Amino acid sequence: MKFRLLLALALLFTLQTVAMSQEKEDKKSDERKIHTVKPSFFEVIENVKATVESKKMTPVEANVEKWTDLEIMKIVGEGATVNAGQEIVWFKTDGIDRELKDTGFGMQIADLALKSSGLDLEMAEKTFALDMALKQRGFENTKADYQYYTEVERPNRERSTRRGVQSSQHSLEYAQEEYNQLKRMYDEDELTEESEEIVLTRTQRDVENQQFYLEQRQMQAARTLETVLPREAEEKKTALERSRLQFEKSKVAMPMERDQKRIAFDKAKASFENESSDFKELQNDRSQMTLKAPASGVLYYGSCQRGKWVGPAGASRVLQPGKKAPPNKTLVTIVDPTQIMLRANLNEKQLASINEGAEGVVTPTAFPKSKTRARVSKVNYVPLQADTFDCQMNVTEIPTGVMPGMTCSVRFLLAQKENAITAPEAAVFTNDGINHYVYLVQGDGHKKHAVTVGLEADGNVEITAGLSAGDKILLERPE
Repeated sequence: MKFRLLLALALLFTLQTVAMSQEKEDKKSDERKIHTVKPSFFEVIENVKATVESKKMTPVEANVEKWTDLEIMKIVGEGATVNAGQEIVWFKTDGIDRELKDTGFGMQIADLALKSSGLDLEMAEKTFALDMALKQRGFENTKADYQYYTEVERPNRERSTRRGVQSSQHSLEYAQEEYNQLKRMYDEDELTEESEEIVLTRTQRDVENQQFYLEQRQMQAARTLETVLPREAEEKKTALERSRLQFEKSKVAMPMERDQKRIAFDKAKASFENESSDFKELQNDRSQMTLKAPASGVLYYGSCQRGKWVGPAGASRVLQPGKKAPPNKTLVTIVDPTQIMLRANLNEKQLASINEGAEGVVTPTAFPKSKTRARVSKVNYVPLQADTFDCQMNVTEIPTGVMPGMTCSVRFLLAQKENAITAPEAAVFTNDGINHYVYLVQGDGHKKHAVTVGLEADGNVEITAGLSAGDKILLERPE
C-alpha cells in the first residue's frame, strides 16, 4: 500500500515536471515565434476580373463631310433588338435641304461662269495673233506717217507758206504798179474826169487790200513756220514714241491678258469643281440623315473599347430627340450577344502564370450561380500601360442573361498538391532572390538552414527540399 502511494507520488511528480517543462518550452516558443512544419493541402489560385465582350460589334456613325448640324429627331432605344437594314437614327433635314438647294444654284452659276470664261479664253487664243499684228501695223503706220510728215508734208507746207507770202507780195507789187501808172497818166491830164477818179480810187483801195493781205499772210506764215509746224512735228514725234511704247507694251501685256484669261478659266473650273464636290458631299451627307443598322443584334449607345462602353459624354443624355449628335463618331453599336468573349487586364505577376490555353471557372457578377468555363485565347505581352497587359478568353457556353458589358471573375487553379510541405512567407529569407533559407530551431538555439522553394499562395511558400514534417523554424529573422 505504501509502495503504491510512493509510486503514485513519483508519477505525479514526473507528470508535473513534464508539464512544467512543456509550459516552459511553449513559453519560450511563443517568445521566439516558432512555426512547426507539417504537411497540408496546398493550392495556387488566381482570380481575375474580366468584362464580357461581343466578338461581333458593328459601330454606327453619321459619316458626314460638310453638314455637321446633326440634331436628333428620333432614335431607337438602347437595348433594343434590331435587324440589318432597319432604320435606327433620324436627324432633322430642314437645314441640309436648304443648303442643298443653295449649293445647287451655286453650282449652276459656276457652270455658266465656266462656260463664259471658256468662250473668253477661246476668243483670246484665236484673236491673239490677229490683235498682235494689228498693234504692229498701227505702230508701222504711225512710223510711216511721221516719216512722210518730216520728209514730205512739212517741207511742202513750209514752201507753200513761203510761196503764199511771196504771192501776196507780188499781188501788192502788181496793184501798186497799176496804181502808180494810172496816177501818172491821170496827172498828165490837167483835167481828171470823174470816171477816172473812180478808177484811181478803186485801184488805190486794191493796193491797200493787197497790203493788208500781205501783212496777214506774213503773220500767218510766221506762226505756221515758227509755231504750228514745230508743234505738229513735236506732236507727231510724241505720237510715234507713244505708238512705239504702246506696241512694246502690247507685246508683253497681250500674252499676260491671254494668260489671265487662262487663269480665270482655271479658276472658274476649280470653282465649278468645288461647287460640284460640295453638292455631292452634301448629297452624301443627306443620305446620312437616316442611319440604318448594318447588322442584326442588340443596340448599345456609344462604342466598346476593350470591353468597356464609351461614347459621347453621357451618351444616354446626349442621344435624345432635340440633342446634337457629334459627327463622324460612333453613336451606337450593334452587338451580337450570341458571340461573346471575355477581356481582362493582367498584371506582371499574373502574366507569369496565366498563359494561352489556361482554363478557369467563370462566375458572372450578376448571376453567380450560372458558372461556365473559359480558356485563354490570347495574351498580349506588350503592356497597354504600366503593369497592365491585355488578356482575351473564350467561353464554352454563354450563361443565361449574360450580356456584353457585364463583368465576371475567372478563377484559375494554377497548382494543387496533397501533403505539401509549406512555410509562412515571412519565415523564408533570401539575400539574392535566388538562394533561400530558414532559421531551423535546435533546442534553445537555431541555425541558418538552406531550403528550395516552389510555388507561393496565400502567404505560404512551398518547400520542395530542406524541411520535413515536425521541423520548427523561426517566423522572424533573429537579432
